[in-house]
Amino acid sequence: MKSLVLAAVLGPALVVGAGPGATPGTGAVHTVLTDGAAARPAVVAGLSGGVGVRPPGPGASSGLTACDGVTVVVDGGVLDTAALGPVSGLACAAADGPVTAYDAVAAAGVELQGTEQWGAAFVCRVDGRPALDEDVLRADGSVGTEPCLRTPSQGAYWALWTSTDASTWTYATRGVTSTEVARGDIVGLVFVTSDEAASPQVSPAEANEGVVPQGWGVLGTGRSSTSPVAEGQVLDAPGSTRDLVSPGASPSVDASPGVVALVGLGLAGGLLCLAAARARGRRQ
Repeated sequence: MKSLVLAAVLGPALVVGAGPGATPGTGAVHTVLTDGAAARPAVVAGLSGGVGVRPPGPGASSGLTACDGVTVVVDGGVLDTAALGPVSGLACAAADGPVTAYDAVAAAGVELQGTEQWGAAFVCRVDGRPALDEDVLRADGSVGTEPCLRTPSQGAYWALWTSTDASTWTYATRGVTSTEVARGDIVGLVFVTSDEAASPQVSPAEANEGVVPQGWGVLGTGRSSTSPVAEGQVLDAPGSTRDLVSPGASPSVDASPGVVALVGLGLAGGLLCLAAARARGRRQ
């Protein structure tokens, strides 16, 4: 099985110690729901260093069975209450060896989209959220949309967390294409709209057990890509992309064999006419 490599998002800057606005430096999937899992409150692991900790959700519901690979946690925050519906949930990616966060998330069937300028260095959308035309209330009180052209807004972005001991969340200091995880580790993506990046609503232990807050779902049923998907691209199928025509650009046309043959004959005829004209000129 191909090894995956996991990279962390520095909220979403790629440079250690930098915040949003800074310049940045496949495996099988199983998503089996458990039946009758006991509901219990979600507990967020304690964090040091003054990092914001999100209060537990209203309760936990049944979710995935324990993941025998890399667990993926998506916490959409305010996006869950938007008109487009919730985005939060769990997924699981099988991995035999060290993997990157980006590839682990993609292998779990969760689609990541980077920015046009920086590619996968900054996670701009997770499973299409926030959508291109989706208004988001930012940390400073302003409302706007995210075009995913450059570095995401400082007041509304996806932050990356990881856990290697199933007990605490660690805020990532590298990009999703650089941070590594392995079997038993957890990748957390949290949509942040506050001054401090909060950890996922579920603790690493609960995520490993497949326990999620009420309203969360099972992810990984959508399309994913093994390469960054920037604005102006759309997925045709898992692992493939199709470029869209950008504003002001001329669309490309796929040439059939017949079209190619006609073009070739036209060029050949033109060359013959040119050669004949030159020959007549020399005789004169």
